[in-house]
Amino acid sequence: MFSERLFRIAATTALVLAMGGCTSLTPDVYESAGQAAAPMTITTGLQDYQVLQRDESDRGSILCRGTCQQDGDVVARVLSEGKSPQKLDGHRVGEAKGGAWSARIRDIPVGGPYRIELKIVGPPGDVLGATARGNVLVGDLWILAGQSNMQGRGAMIGVATPSPWVHCYGMNEKWSIASEPLHWLRESPDPVHHRGAPRKELENARKGVRPKVARGAGLGLPFAKELHARTGVPIGLVPCAHGGTSMAQWDPAKKDLGGESLYGSMLRRFTAVGGRVTGILWYQGEAETRPDSKPQEYRDGLERFIASVRSDCDDPNLPFYLVQISRTTNRASAQGWMSVRENQRLIGREMPGVVTVSAIDLDLDDRIHIGTSGLKRLGRRLAVVADCELFGNDTAATGPQLKSAAVEDAVWGGYRVARGAVRVTFDNVNGQLKPDCHIAGFSLRADDGTEGPELFDVMVDPQKQNSILCLMGKSIPLGMNLWYGYGLNPYCNAVDELDMGVLAFGPVPLEPATATTQRGE
Repeated sequence: MFSERLFRIAATTALVLAMGGCTSLTPDVYESAGQAAAPMTITTGLQDYQVLQRDESDRGSILCRGTCQQDGDVVARVLSEGKSPQKLDGHRVGEAKGGAWSARIRDIPVGGPYRIELKIVGPPGDVLGATARGNVLVGDLWILAGQSNMQGRGAMIGVATPSPWVHCYGMNEKWSIASEPLHWLRESPDPVHHRGAPRKELENARKGVRPKVARGAGLGLPFAKELHARTGVPIGLVPCAHGGTSMAQWDPAKKDLGGESLYGSMLRRFTAVGGRVTGILWYQGEAETRPDSKPQEYRDGLERFIASVRSDCDDPNLPFYLVQISRTTNRASAQGWMSVRENQRLIGREMPGVVTVSAIDLDLDDRIHIGTSGLKRLGRRLAVVADCELFGNDTAATGPQLKSAAVEDAVWGGYRVARGAVRVTFDNVNGQLKPDCHIAGFSLRADDGTEGPELFDVMVDPQKQNSILCLMGKSIPLGMNLWYGYGLNPYCNAVDELDMGVLAFGPVPLEPATATTQRGE
C-alpha cells in the first residue's frame, strides 16, 4: 500500500542528505523568546530523537503536554535545515492555561530530521514561554519482542553501525540513535525485567551506568538499516524482548498486570510511543520445545497471541513477522524442537499478515544463540519481507516456500531407476536456488523418524531453478517422508539469490511419481 509513495520519500531523503542532514538541532529555546520568557517544560509526548509513526497519508502527528507559568496560545514551528513544511511555521496547536499546556502537532511529512519548536504567545504577541526538541523523524515504528535471540546475544564484534535514520526507544524510556545492544533490561521501569537481577545491577541502571558487555548484538538494527536503505523511510525500534521466556510468560491474559508481565510491559511501551506501529518482529519458541509439549497447543497459543496483539493494538491486519527457531547443541527434545519449527512454518504460510523467515542455516555464537554475522543476515531477510509485503516491491519475493515434494523416476548415464529421485518445488524464490549442487539438510525418513536410504546428491534442477532434486542410486521405499533440517543441529545451506533461506520442514509425505528426472542427458 506504500509503493506509490516511495519516489517522494526517497527524493525528500536525498534532499536532506545533500544538505548535510540537520546540523542545528540542539534543544534550546526559540531565539525570539528572549531572556524574559518564563519556563515552558515538556512532560509527555515529545523527546529529542523521537520517531513518529506515519499515517496513511505519510504524515506524523504528536500530542504534547507540559507545564508553564502563563496562559496563552501554544504555537509550533517545524523545521528541517532551517526550512518549514507548508502550514507548519508558527501555527496554533494548543492552549496554555492554569499552569499546564497541551498541543497536537499534525501533518509532519515523512522524513526529517526535524526541529520542533513550541512557544506560548500572549494577546499582544509576546512570547511567554518556549522550548524545543530536535532530531525528530517521521517514519515507521517496529516492536521487537520474544526471547534471547531477539534480545540479542551476538558477540559485540563487527556489529551493525548506527545510522542517523534509525532511532530506538530504549528500555529507559528515552529516544536515541540506535546502537548495539538495543536491549538494556535493567533500565526498564517495569519489574518484569528486573527479576533475578543483582541489586548492584539495578542500582547502576537507575544511575544510567551501563556495563561493558561482550554479547548483545541483535537483528533489530540490521533490519532497520536494510529497510531504510530499500525504502527511504526512517525507522524507530521499540525493544521489548526478554531472554529465556516462554509463551506462558507472554500470555495476553496477563496484560492487566502491566509492567509485572511481559505482555503488559509491551503494551505500555506501545502506548508510550504513540499507540500505533507498523509491525511486530517476533523471535521466540526455544522455550516451547520440552518433551511433554503438545504441537497443537503451541500452534493454537501462538495464533491466539498474534490475534490478541492485533486486537490490543487496534489493528486487525498488523504485520507480524516471525523467525523460525534455528539450531542448538544443548540437550533438548529433538521432536519438540522440530515440532515448533514446523508449526512456525505453517503459521507463516496460512495466517494472513504473518510471514516466517528461516534461521536454520545461520552461524551460532554459542550452543543456542545466533552469531552477530548471522543476525545481520537475519535482519536483512526480515527487511526483504517488509519491503515486499508493505511497500509492494515486486522485484523481490519473501523467500522460498515449500510447494510440493514428489517422487520421480530417474534417468542418468543411460540407466533408469524407478522412483529414484524426489523433486522439491518452491514458491517465492528470488532468482534461483543455491548452491547449484551438494545442498545439505535434506533426508528421507519413515514415520517414526528412522532414516531411509541416503541421498547421493541434492542439486538445483538446471531447467527448473525453483526446484531441488534429491537423487538416489536405488528406488525410494514407499511410505517415506521428506525433511529439511531434521534434528537439533542439522547442517543446512539452501538459499535463493537474495540470501532468503529455505525454511526447515518435515515430515512431508511424498507425492507419487508423475514425471521423470533426467540428469546429464
